[in-house]
Amino acid sequence: MGNYLYRSNHSHEVSESEPLSDSPKQKQINGNQFLTSMEENTARAPRATGVSTKDGKRTITENEQKHSLPPSSSSPSSPSPPISCTEMEIASVMRDTDEKRTITENGQKHSLPPSPTPPSSPSPPISCTDMETASVMRDRGLEHVKNKDYAEALGCHRRALALHKQESQEQNEDLANHYDNLGTVYQETNAANRAASYFHKALTIRLNLHGQDHLSTASSFDRIGTAYSEQGDYDKALNFHHKAKHVKKKLLGRDHEETAKSMWNIGDVHYRKKDYNDALIYFGKALDVQGRVLDDDHPDKVATQNSIGLLQEKIVEKASKA
Repeated sequence: MGNYLYRSNHSHEVSESEPLSDSPKQKQINGNQFLTSMEENTARAPRATGVSTKDGKRTITENEQKHSLPPSSSSPSSPSPPISCTEMEIASVMRDTDEKRTITENGQKHSLPPSPTPPSSPSPPISCTDMETASVMRDRGLEHVKNKDYAEALGCHRRALALHKQESQEQNEDLANHYDNLGTVYQETNAANRAASYFHKALTIRLNLHGQDHLSTASSFDRIGTAYSEQGDYDKALNFHHKAKHVKKKLLGRDHEETAKSMWNIGDVHYRKKDYNDALIYFGKALDVQGRVLDDDHPDKVATQNSIGLLQEKIVEKASKA
């Protein structure tokens, strides 16, 4: 029958980078203002009064003084002097359609190198609170339980509980769930007495939070009842399973699968006590409800049918020995 024992698994499951600081504003110069400024500088410069050539040499008269000029066409043209602009000034001048940056000086366009991309600031490290870390450890522990790796599961759930208490001393549902998770691991490793102690801690919290007439409280009743049943303390087990059935029937009604589970749990305790007639009564009640609310292939309904089959064999066997 242990293979068909219902386990209530009402586990309640579960960065942004800091904005970069604004860079200092740079002074922006409108492209037209830039060109106008260049023209004004040209107007203030000394004016050349004439250009003459002699023996292939070019001269220019400026303020009645002659100055030699380099040959115009025979020599390679000198490269344009580099243009000194701030990045914001460059950003204000025109761009070609191919998005190459240019600037106009004295009627000539000059290509500018692409704007350097400022290195992005590294994202600040993500800081997890103890409560967030506790949630991660809890989820890992539940996964280890699924994989039957109970030693790892126990370590994870202990760590999750410690982190939760470190973050908050509040008696809340999350804390009750941590106690339930530890109790479940002990129950799976046949340490029912230690499981019951953790289930009782969860029950105490839920009674203070919700009172007796609450489904979370009923879940604790069921867990404690199962732990006592596995210890062989059947009277205590029946007491807690009847409490769970009462709360579920009151809140959910008789025709509900959760109510049927509590009926099955009561039947299982009677089966362990070898009270086969009482066990058959409660298995029958559970199957009656499941027949109305569950599909024929539902695992709970199939388990109840199997339990009744085994129980009937026990009754026949017991009668044959009488």
